[in-house]
Amino acid sequence: MGSQAVEAHRAGAEVYRGAALCAEKSAELLAEVHLPLGLLPLADMEEVGYNRSTGFVWLRQRKALTHTFRQIGRQVSYAAEVTAFVEDRRMKRMTGVKTKELLIWVTLSDMFVEKDDTSKITFKTPTGLGRTFPVAAFAKEGDDGKTKPKEAPAAAVSVNLTLVVRSRAKLWNSNGGQALQHPRRGSACAATILSPGKASACIYHTRSIPSRRDAITPSHSTTLPNQQ
Repeated sequence: MGSQAVEAHRAGAEVYRGAALCAEKSAELLAEVHLPLGLLPLADMEEVGYNRSTGFVWLRQRKALTHTFRQIGRQVSYAAEVTAFVEDRRMKRMTGVKTKELLIWVTLSDMFVEKDDTSKITFKTPTGLGRTFPVAAFAKEGDDGKTKPKEAPAAAVSVNLTLVVRSRAKLWNSNGGQALQHPRRGSACAATILSPGKASACIYHTRSIPSRRDAITPSHSTTLPNQQ
């Protein structure tokens, strides 16, 4: 029955395929109609469709699954194909969704967020029987219900470091001889870090100091060696 309805509403519908894209679009759909984002925890989805003109939606996953909503201790079964008609804060004429009630699987046909109390959501069977639960029990795992700002993409950071050398400080080479005399107090050289772990600066590693003959004047730029 569900598949026939899908084909009847496929013309003019938005159709998405692929697990990652389907998961994204199903979450967008729930957000658009103001329903909890964890309401349809389907896995390995193969197709999601939404016909906006009729309000008909369908979600197809590789195989049926049973999910436990821990906050309320309820098991819900989702068939390989789930269909419904959606409107603001509501899914009606649903197929493919059942809940366990006193060891018996009961079909759910309608779910809606209460108009007078948006912190409550009600589920009903085709016979009209229903139960009401907190909306928070169906929040997406790890989601607090608040919209989070998108993180800015990582970019190369340019940091200017000024290295001020002590007045007439002396460095010594491995032979114990005087290697280089630094500039007077107030002299400085700039190092620009273009990527993590690498910098250019007029400074020497104290464990590997060149001799006076090979010493580079402080105004010259060289690469900082790695600490050992």
